[in-house]
Amino acid sequence: MTSRDARGVVPAMAVPLTCFLTVLFALSSWGSFTSTRFPYLGPILVAGLLVVGTGISARLLRVHDAVVVLLQALLGTIATGLLVVQHPFPVTGGGRARVTAEMTEAYVAFNPFDLPMSGSEVAPYLIPGGVAAVLLADVLAVSLRRPPMMGLVVLGVFTVPFSIIGAGGWGGVSWVVFALTAISFLVMLRLDRAQQLSRWGRRLDDD
Repeated sequence: MTSRDARGVVPAMAVPLTCFLTVLFALSSWGSFTSTRFPYLGPILVAGLLVVGTGISARLLRVHDAVVVLLQALLGTIATGLLVVQHPFPVTGGGRARVTAEMTEAYVAFNPFDLPMSGSEVAPYLIPGGVAAVLLADVLAVSLRRPPMMGLVVLGVFTVPFSIIGAGGWGGVSWVVFALTAISFLVMLRLDRAQQLSRWGRRLDDD
């Protein structure tokens, strides 16, 4: 890889990774109503990195944006199926039965009147939702080149603890989580703006 190629790879990775980090910070707010974050956040991290990594690689290879999204959705679905029900294609007979069993157990454990809920028991609901948020954010910020619209995904993620816990105390969302999410979002906007300006070519010196 030449130095010019390396200079092209870094900007291509900056916005998608920062976007992913922003969503991950927002998803950690779901820990306000679960006993532990790792049972759902760990699998989302693995599947999310696969989704984002697929997007970065495909875009560097100049694959059409529509194909990139399809690849991300396919691999994200397979990874989610393996992480939740240990089956890559949960729409088939055996996979569908496992999904039904896992979702039934998670529904029984889902009790907003008895907080915190068990993170491992409600993970079958949280993991697909988190991976979908990562995919949607990447599509908006990178594929469609509308990073500000990605903020809607972050707001959607934050509404989950608000709807379960209520508005009191900001839905249980800590100020640290909110601040990290906001900072990461602003950094992503700055990186995207710098990437757009770089397409215009080299800057002229003052003299």
